[in-house]
Amino acid sequence: MTCYMTGIPLGIALLLGLVGGEDGLASAAIMGLALIPIYFFTMIILAIMGKADAAKAMALSMGLMLLIGLSICGAVMSGMNFH
Repeated sequence: MTCYMTGIPLGIALLLGLVGGEDGLASAAIMGLALIPIYFFTMIILAIMGKADAAKAMALSMGLMLLIGLSICGAVMSGMNFH
């Protein structure tokens, strides 16, 4: 379940980034920014409804997406010249 919740959005973001150029990269970033709060609120709703396994999978996939996003952001920022 975690693979589906993580792999599908990251695959779509990868396709947007590869195919769309700069606009695709911006679209992938906006999708990621919108997806994390959606996953968070859905995780809370699933936990309240008693679907603990789905809520845990959603929390784990949200953490993986944040980890991958911060890693990519750090790699991009390390190549920037701020002088």
